[in-house]
Amino acid sequence: MRNGNNSLETSAQGCHPCTGDGGSVNDFGYLGAAAGADSEQLRVRYIGVVRTPVKGLVLTGGRSQRMGFDKAGLEFHGRPQWLHALDLFDRLGLQGHVSCRADQQLHFPAEQRARLITDTYFEVGPLGGLLSAFRQDPSAAWLVIGCDQVLLTEAVLAQLIEHRGSVASAFTGAAPGFRYEPLPSLWEPSAYPLIRDLRSLSQALQSVEATAITPIDARALIGVNTPEELAALRNGS
Repeated sequence: MRNGNNSLETSAQGCHPCTGDGGSVNDFGYLGAAAGADSEQLRVRYIGVVRTPVKGLVLTGGRSQRMGFDKAGLEFHGRPQWLHALDLFDRLGLQGHVSCRADQQLHFPAEQRARLITDTYFEVGPLGGLLSAFRQDPSAAWLVIGCDQVLLTEAVLAQLIEHRGSVASAFTGAAPGFRYEPLPSLWEPSAYPLIRDLRSLSQALQSVEATAITPIDARALIGVNTPEELAALRNGS
């Protein structure tokens, strides 16, 4: 069913409630299965548990000093990466948004500006984008990705949503000593009051003891920080 804000909502009964257009809401918080996967593989049955619908957020507000240009303009799939990310969210059935600085707003096409969430938390890196999204909609769960994660796929994001934890979820860290990769990560509404005074996504994941998930494709989590790294990925390295 749909609530007053026209967002999908589940019932408390142990089943998948029907929606007005004949679909059903699964544990992803959206209609149907993701990334072409079998619907029965992805469906998590409700046993009296309500899962909060998920919204997508692509972060573009970093200063990109090592890249040498604003990452909001980064292109990899023949178009700006933020737009590719929105398409990923759309294909997953998620309402997608773009996190940006106030001085970036006019650089986005007018028809996309309704999807912008301007940073209202500062000096905390990517965490500020997440907190700004929670400030706009504290009742949503937020799936956060970086605009420089050019290899992300629907299947990887679907895995994160499918195995979402009770407060936050992230993939296991690739580097020694790092328990989590900070992006992509999924944050439930209950995380918001717990992380508002922290300084980074990594610190926030550690603080709330996020659910750690082994990614089906660790390469998809790579973020590009320099022109050389971008060129290497374009060359298949």
